[in-house]
Amino acid sequence: MTLRFQQLLQFICLGLIVLSACKGPKAVAPVAQYSGDKATRVKEVSILNIPVELPASDIERQINAQIGNVIYEDKSLDDNGGDNLMLKVSKRAPIKLVPLNNSLSITVPVNIWCKVGYKVEQLGISLSKYEETEFAIDIKFGTKVGLDPNYVLTTATIGNGFNWIKKPTITLAGFQIPIDAIVDRIIKDQQPEIARIIDKEVKGQVNLKPMINQVWQTLQAPFLINDEYKVWLKLTPQELQMTPLAAKGNNLRTTIGLKAVTETVVGAEPKGTPVPLPNLKVVSNVPELFEIGLISKISFPEAKALAMKQLAGKVFEFQDGKRKISVTNIDMYGQGSQVICAIEMVGSLNAKVYLRGTPFFDAATNSIKFKDLDYDLDTRNKMAKVANWLFKGKFLEMMSPYFNVSIADQLAEARKQIQTNIAGNKVNDNVSIKGSLASLQPDNIYVTPEGMEAVIKASGKLEVLLSGF
Repeated sequence: MTLRFQQLLQFICLGLIVLSACKGPKAVAPVAQYSGDKATRVKEVSILNIPVELPASDIERQINAQIGNVIYEDKSLDDNGGDNLMLKVSKRAPIKLVPLNNSLSITVPVNIWCKVGYKVEQLGISLSKYEETEFAIDIKFGTKVGLDPNYVLTTATIGNGFNWIKKPTITLAGFQIPIDAIVDRIIKDQQPEIARIIDKEVKGQVNLKPMINQVWQTLQAPFLINDEYKVWLKLTPQELQMTPLAAKGNNLRTTIGLKAVTETVVGAEPKGTPVPLPNLKVVSNVPELFEIGLISKISFPEAKALAMKQLAGKVFEFQDGKRKISVTNIDMYGQGSQVICAIEMVGSLNAKVYLRGTPFFDAATNSIKFKDLDYDLDTRNKMAKVANWLFKGKFLEMMSPYFNVSIADQLAEARKQIQTNIAGNKVNDNVSIKGSLASLQPDNIYVTPEGMEAVIKASGKLEVLLSGF
């Protein structure tokens, strides 16, 4: 072998060494893969409070309309074993209802006309003497009020005695004969019948189902909670609960709890099949807190732009400055629950390397970060052979801070928008929403073809107020 040939061979080998140092590993790009789930996957079961106040005057009006002027009448002196008594009980004023704890106190003011006397037949001779009198009493009732499963108002009424307003007396043969005891017995005998009439008329006339059904259908319409990001709140109701009726001033109040799946949907207004109104379920109390999942979106181009803005002009050194690289471009996409970061670099190594990490929400900084950031397996294998200095260096540690994406502004705006919308929002002429936001807590982060979606769980108190039905 001549000297010239040996020199040429050495030059070729040296060139290959230099090229191997400058030209990076040709790692195989990980394939983009997505679960196919959409933002609508985030669902929470909530209870929405619907306070309902029913004026006692409405029930009072219904009862007075249905119970006529004459409540009871005995037209015969000979019935009831020949009691020599005729009786007519008439309303002297409208029936009054007063809410009291979880019941109603009912007063029926009546005038009573009666004809009473005696009749004696002896030796074919009939002697009789009858006198008429009028007096007034207030008949008292107590009634428990509720709703049956079909939203019909029910009452369970019992007699509670009566008060004399004007006592009756009869004068026969020059003697005043009190008939208090006779009237007392008759009224006590008739109170169950009057109570039955009250219960019958209330049940037949007061039906809350049309009102509740309107609210049920109205609340199923998607509600825009953030116009800028086109975030919709969609309710899919499952159950209606109700607390027992209780007095509040001159009204009867109950809380109807709408148990529903709440979900946030980003984009176009969501559609759905209306759920029919179910039977009512009576419970001791209705929880006040609601929870919904809100979505804060960060696109891959946005995350890339933020990272490149920080990396521009930066030079990373290794092996005490013997090796230097700069990042020229970054690409980001998803694979399952992880994000793939393709990093192009120049300098001591001209190559494209692939990192992978799992995004998570850091509550301390209100940002999305990556945990378990590492080389993709194929990249790892090639780096170990060709650029061991980078593989064993602190490249991953150096890169991690540049992939942190703050969503603090989005969260602050979301809190502001939600609080504004639920502080006092009129859905329509009959339904308005009132509430307050208590907290925003991080939940999950999903990787989609467009980017990363951070799900934030919002909780607070929410009431649906009814009026004008």
